[in-house]
Amino acid sequence: GVGASACCCSSAAEGAEEGEDHAGCCADVFGKRGGSDAGGTPSAGNGGAAGADASAGSPAGPPSASTATESKRAFGALMQSVAKAGLLDERTKELITFATVVLARCEPCVAVHVKKAAAMGITRPELDEAAWIATAMGGAPVWMFYQEQMAKASE
Repeated sequence: GVGASACCCSSAAEGAEEGEDHAGCCADVFGKRGGSDAGGTPSAGNGGAAGADASAGSPAGPPSASTATESKRAFGALMQSVAKAGLLDERTKELITFATVVLARCEPCVAVHVKKAAAMGITRPELDEAAWIATAMGGAPVWMFYQEQMAKASE
């Protein structure tokens, strides 16, 4: 469900099935597990709408079906796609992702990416460099947030 552990990063969880790469992070929001649309309504393949008439979406007609479910799936696919190696290798992309989640001050994202980085052989000094990039863009509050998260990760 959506809660304190939901975020928008691109972590890969151990044991995740194909296409469910954001467990413990984005999977709850953007994974292929169904869940709910942005309004908290249980998802249905058609966005929860049951047949719209021809006037749907027109100023005088009823509102058209929600696109929340389609958007959620598309965003999940985007998150999976951008994390894959391309011209940049997965390690470089993970460092970029780490810097952006620090910049976004996403606590559950940092926790997931610290673990993922360690599993990839990324060192604490490398994470520090990535966090300094985020700090350069976001100022002192970003560095203070990073320090708090790394202290929690060490516990």
